[in-house]
Amino acid sequence: AAMGSGMLLTALLRPGLSYLLLVPGMALFGIGFLLAATAWTHFFFDVMPQDLIGVSAGINRAAGLVGGALAGVVLSTVLQVSGMADFERRLDELDLTTAQQAQALDALDHALQLGHEITEETQAPETIMELALLAAYREAYSVGVGSAIATGAGLCLVSAAIVGLWLSRAPP
Repeated sequence: AAMGSGMLLTALLRPGLSYLLLVPGMALFGIGFLLAATAWTHFFFDVMPQDLIGVSAGINRAAGLVGGALAGVVLSTVLQVSGMADFERRLDELDLTTAQQAQALDALDHALQLGHEITEETQAPETIMELALLAAYREAYSVGVGSAIATGAGLCLVSAAIVGLWLSRAPP
């Protein structure tokens, strides 16, 4: 629950705000992570036979790796889908034709793939500068990141509720 609350606080913040505003959410997430990791490790190793402690450690590590990989896939997909939907909405607001949208996206893709900072001084394609596509891209990316963090927060809070219900029904 602490991890989910910390992530939710972080998801509500917008780009450009002071870094200090991230500290409470990060601290809450860190405390929750330490509590969850400690509890998981204790209960996991407590139920495993002592003569299989090495196998238990391997299973514990594998479970963490699988969970991390699945979370990465789910959250990066949420980021991509949400961010792209927001970016497409922003392009539609510019009242561009389909051909103009494709040209603008090609110019933006090319500039981003070069890995150079895009400013007037670096002579980015005029299409990007005139349509403020880079600003729209960055804002859409922030929307995607916020959606991914909010999804992670939701998953943490749902997990906390399930564990809380399970523990409340377990015999003492």
